[in-house]
Amino acid sequence: MKKLLLYLVSIVSTASFGQSTITTTTNIANNGGGGATMFEVITTSPVFITGASCVFSTVATGPAEIWFKAGTIATNYPGSGNVSAAGGWTLALTGTATSTSNTTMAPISFGSTMIALNSGTYTFVVNGAGALGGTRYMTGTVGSTNQFTDGTLTIDNSIGRGGVIPSSMTNSPRYFVGSISYILHAACTGTPTAGTTLASSTSVCPLQNSTLTLGVPRLRRDWPTNGSLRPP
Repeated sequence: MKKLLLYLVSIVSTASFGQSTITTTTNIANNGGGGATMFEVITTSPVFITGASCVFSTVATGPAEIWFKAGTIATNYPGSGNVSAAGGWTLALTGTATSTSNTTMAPISFGSTMIALNSGTYTFVVNGAGALGGTRYMTGTVGSTNQFTDGTLTIDNSIGRGGVIPSSMTNSPRYFVGSISYILHAACTGTPTAGTTLASSTSVCPLQNSTLTLGVPRLRRDWPTNGSLRPP
């Protein structure tokens, strides 16, 4: 079975790819809140999650967490579970949000952090317990579909949960009220140009030195010595 690659990266630049945002507030409004909200993120291509927003209960500035785990809610939290590192979850981000209203989305600060996901299904939890008073959510209808997509990334609230992490996400369905931003994680293509090796002297006598340099930086040549490859 092909191993699913999950990892977190911190980088300074978002490269040259355009950012896209999926928001759930286009047709759902919050009618409850407290603690955390759980939902699924489905990607058809590798992506970097670059930002998120959420509606919080209290007008305040405080910490907000984003947890995630590969797989569906039905697998990761089938009525009970443990949203923690011990439960196999990754705390992807602890950022800060400033809530100005319990009806307005507040961005969660990412800084230089990005969450890198391979294509697949993931369970996400946004936790705003503390000064922010918890996340706001919409109470859903059992059996209803509640999805938002642009074809590459989908937020699926259909069996979302609300409650308190790590083990009291018992209210369902609860719909995440917020947004996720991402850029595509483009695969590397082509072959690097090795460049040209330049010698300070092409005719070297015993006990004399010759300096070798590369015409292209950031490449390393390994030289064979006694049958082993060694750096210069």
